[in-house]
Amino acid sequence: MKILEEGFFTNKRLLELFLIEVIIYLALWFYYPFLAQILSMIAISICTGILLISLISELLEPSKIPSAYYKAMFLGIISPIIAWGIMTLIGGESFLSL
Repeated sequence: MKILEEGFFTNKRLLELFLIEVIIYLALWFYYPFLAQILSMIAISICTGILLISLISELLEPSKIPSAYYKAMFLGIISPIIAWGIMTLIGGESFLSL
C-alpha cells in the first residue's frame, strides 16, 4: 500500500504516529531539556503555520487532500505539547525555563 493512498493513514496509524512522536519528544526531554524545549517550540510553530496555510488554501480552492493530513498535522502540534506537559509534571520545572 502506498503512503499517498487514502486508506494508508487510518486511525490506528495516526495513533501509532502520535505515540512514536510523544516517545521521541519524551526521550529528548529526558536527555537534554533545554534543546527539547527549543525544538518543541520550533515544531509547534512550524506545524501550526503549515496547518493554518493548508486550511486557508483549502477554503479558497478545495483540493483532494485527505482529512488524515489535517489530523496528522494536528497531532504534530499536540505531541510536543503533551511531552512538554508530562515533563513539567514529572520534573517540577517551570513551563518556560529558557
